[in-house]
Amino acid sequence: MSGAADEIPETLARFRELGTECAVTLRGRSMEPAYADGARVRIRGSGARPEPGDVVAFLDRGQVVVHRVIAVEGREGSFRVRTQGDANAEPDDWFDAARLVGRALEPPHPAAAPLRAALRNLGAGLTAAAERCGFPVQALLGATLPDEAVLGRTPGLTTQDLERELFVRDPSGKKVHVLNATAREIFLALDARRTLAEVAAELGRKYGRDVKDDVLHLAGSLLRRGLAERRAAP
Repeated sequence: MSGAADEIPETLARFRELGTECAVTLRGRSMEPAYADGARVRIRGSGARPEPGDVVAFLDRGQVVVHRVIAVEGREGSFRVRTQGDANAEPDDWFDAARLVGRALEPPHPAAAPLRAALRNLGAGLTAAAERCGFPVQALLGATLPDEAVLGRTPGLTTQDLERELFVRDPSGKKVHVLNATAREIFLALDARRTLAEVAAELGRKYGRDVKDDVLHLAGSLLRRGLAERRAAP
C-alpha cells in the first residue's frame, strides 16, 4: 500500500533522527483490514531496527509504502528488512536500512485479514504491475476459472506451514512463494476432489459472506503461477 505524504521532510535522515511525525494518505488495499484505501496514517520517523510484526513506512521508487515487517536480518545500524501487506499473498523485496522512513502509529494488528481483501489484492498487485510496464492487464491475470473447475496442488511442491503463512517451493527449488493465512487456506483446499464452487461454498459458510468470485480469481492466479493444476472432475 503506497501513500502520499502531506509533509515528508526533505532530509530523510533528519526526519528519522528527530522522530518527526507526518500524515500519509494511503492508496490501495494491501493492508486491509488494518488500513483501508484512503486511510490517513501517522508515521513517526525512525531509523531503528524494526521487529517482525511492526508496520513500517519505507521508500520504494519515489513513493512511501506502508507494510508489515515479516523478517529482519542484520544488526542495529546495518540491517535489511522484508515486508508484506496484510492482504498480499507474497512478500515485498528486501530493502536496506537507508530506505526505512519510520513506523506507523496505529491501528493494532488485526487477528486475521478478511478473506475477500486478501484474495482481491493478489490480482490488484498484478494489475498495477501490468499498468506500470505497459502490458495488457488480461495478459497477466487471464480469464476467471469456471466454478465447476477442479484444481489440485501441483505435484512436487515443497511446503513449510507456519499456520499464519505458508512457504511453497516449486519443484526446481529455485522459487519460493509465500502465501499469507487466507491464501494458504485456499491453496490447501485445492484437493482435486471438489469443484471450486464447493470450495467457495465451504469458505463462504466459514466467513459468512459470498467469496466465490474471489476464490475463482485466486485459483486462477495459483494455476498461472504453477502452484495448482487442472484435474478431471471426480
